[in-house]
Amino acid sequence: MNLAIWLVGILLGCIPGFAAMAYERPAAIVTDMQGRATLLRGAQPGPVAMLTEVGDGDVLLLSPGARLALIHYWPGHEYALKGPGRVRIGHGSLETLAGPPPERDLRRDGVRVNPSGLVQAGVPIRDRAWPQFRLVHPVGVRLLDLQAEFHWEMPQAGTEVNFSLSTDNGAVLYEVRTREAQVVLPATVRLDPGARYAWRVATSQGQGPEQSAIAGFATATVELAEEVRRLRPTERSAVSDLVAYALWLGQERLQGEADRYWRLVQQRRPGEPAVARMIESPLDGRP
Repeated sequence: MNLAIWLVGILLGCIPGFAAMAYERPAAIVTDMQGRATLLRGAQPGPVAMLTEVGDGDVLLLSPGARLALIHYWPGHEYALKGPGRVRIGHGSLETLAGPPPERDLRRDGVRVNPSGLVQAGVPIRDRAWPQFRLVHPVGVRLLDLQAEFHWEMPQAGTEVNFSLSTDNGAVLYEVRTREAQVVLPATVRLDPGARYAWRVATSQGQGPEQSAIAGFATATVELAEEVRRLRPTERSAVSDLVAYALWLGQERLQGEADRYWRLVQQRRPGEPAVARMIESPLDGRP
């Protein structure tokens, strides 16, 4: 089974603000915003917030005292903008129209973030499931932790189910019957780095046919795990650093790790609805 069948693009609609104003190739994404700024897209001005994507030819109008950080998707640099000022965004260029020029932040050049419409994201592999029976985690993601935990929602509390974990070639690694809605792999069962797995929860209701749900996931390669450690910011890092890292983790399908950093960003910027949406988004299999 090829991992490529798990991949789809994240819809631009998961980032509020300009969901209805999509374009083929956004040029940059805002990773922090303090104060007030306006996005001039043709004749249509709009507000700027964290995770707003900016298109080729758009102009950012910063009010006095405003501070904005953005990642230029190509060539992948991060810049700090200060108001008052006007900056035109292009693919591969930032043009200062008024005010101080953008300042490049050399620290974040190691984190490459893709445009949201091109981010490669995992989707669950499922067969038909009975009503209200849902696999929650891990579904279509990569795991850093090789001692995995599995969570699902029962159709009815106390229902006995059979849990099984298999390799991508169908070999069963572990199975157990349980009435809980979760399974923690025992220490004797460890996953391999850079491997693909499927897990299944099944039950029989009365004399009817067996009903089940199945999902796939992968584990991070040794190289990716090392890259995660190398790029990981501290909890005291700038908000824009945390956002850039969380976006990168998301595009690498390391959603559990990404969620941790989105929560740190939310603590620092509690009024940002886009950040709350990233935490609440259905990236771990929940609708």
